[in-house]
Amino acid sequence: MCNDKINYISPSLLNSWLYMVNTENADSQDFIDYLHRIEKPTTDAQKFGIDFENEVYAGNKPLYNEYVKGGLYQVKVSKMYKDIMLLGIIDVLQPTCIYDVKTTKIYVVGKYGKTSQHLIYPYCTGIKNFAYLINEECYVESYTYKDGEAEQLVDDFIRYLQKTNLFCVWQENWYKTEKEIENYGTF
Repeated sequence: MCNDKINYISPSLLNSWLYMVNTENADSQDFIDYLHRIEKPTTDAQKFGIDFENEVYAGNKPLYNEYVKGGLYQVKVSKMYKDIMLLGIIDVLQPTCIYDVKTTKIYVVGKYGKTSQHLIYPYCTGIKNFAYLINEECYVESYTYKDGEAEQLVDDFIRYLQKTNLFCVWQENWYKTEKEIENYGTF
């Protein structure tokens, strides 16, 4: 890598990997494609999720208002860990809690426990309280960040890439220039 390039990890990249390693019969090719940054069309479910989030932000989902009203929406955050930049976009940022809006066909309590937003965003912001707000019913799945959790996840991810000879693929596809990082913004 050139000196002005910084490798980064996003929650979506981590979630793609976590889904593969934590889900029986997951297709590893989906993660490999994501790691290679192969563009895929937006699915109907993704479009529905985006539209739903926009309705939440507009105040059109009353059950969400107590959580999101007065918050900041779509806040870009970043923080260095070792020589890796962690980047992400928080759905709703409140002074004492971070919220992530989710939609899913079937919700089971604890569904998002093996995802990464509730680890990465608290690490980047210092705000330890995090909750997923889910579906029309606004189910709330809460987590409290414990120091070291994000770092452990990133270290595990990097070890996996090294062990599977995918580290160079990540390095070649997941970087930004120092200027891009500067323009990205930090919390």
